[in-house]
Amino acid sequence: MFELDEYVKANSIDEVISIMKENKGAAKIVSGGTLIHELAGRGMLDNVKVLIDLQRLGLNYVKEEDDLIRIGAMTTHSKIHEHYKDEPRYGALAEAANLIPQIRNAATIGGCVCPGIPWLELPVALLSYDSKLVVQGTEGERLINLNEFYLDYLYTTLQPMEFLTEIRIPKPVDGTISKHISHRITTVGVPIVSVAVTVVKDAKNMCTDARIAIGSAGRVVMRAEKAEERLKGKVLEPKQLFDDVVEAVLSKIKPINDMLATETYRKHICKILVQKVLEELE
Repeated sequence: MFELDEYVKANSIDEVISIMKENKGAAKIVSGGTLIHELAGRGMLDNVKVLIDLQRLGLNYVKEEDDLIRIGAMTTHSKIHEHYKDEPRYGALAEAANLIPQIRNAATIGGCVCPGIPWLELPVALLSYDSKLVVQGTEGERLINLNEFYLDYLYTTLQPMEFLTEIRIPKPVDGTISKHISHRITTVGVPIVSVAVTVVKDAKNMCTDARIAIGSAGRVVMRAEKAEERLKGKVLEPKQLFDDVVEAVLSKIKPINDMLATETYRKHICKILVQKVLEELE
């Protein structure tokens, strides 16, 4: 039974760390709050006695520097979508942030990244940009490569006394184009599979760099590195090339059987989505 003792609106990073130290594992960060009810209903917050709200820490921002994008952990889906909706280089980010209209004005990027839930879609888009996470804790600040962050279902490299403050994305170079796509049974349901692809193309439509990320196809969101290598140095046109990339993606994923879909169906949907994204990148 989830019985909360205290709800704190922290005024500084130091205060957050102090509360976490005092409560020794019984304090949990709340950002947009859209997952708290579900986690509590599943009995996953029974040990939590204090919720720490980060709204006063000024972490709701999108900042662009010379070669870096910085997004605060409390930045909402709607703000991210509005910021990047007309820019093809950030297509995957804008598209993934524009889902589930019922909660996108409240749900935050940090709340999507940290739980380690493989069907949340912003982590998939962020993986396709080679993103990094800035976390704060009792040992100071730490920078984590997002591709190394997810270890297993609901299990990440985030330590008990750490919390996310910022996401950093290398600014895409000229020639970058990015897409995100997902398939779900209902508009408000979790996706059967989601795919994000970011490529860099030269003037001859040759792929010089690529990132492919997949969600809802295993216990964690994942990069398909072998599939990326099959794109690099190739002109983005031949159907045979796309078939090779799809084959490499399917060899990477490890979908499960559950109430939403079978393993076979998820593989089938993954194949269709990857093919569709690649065709849109031509």
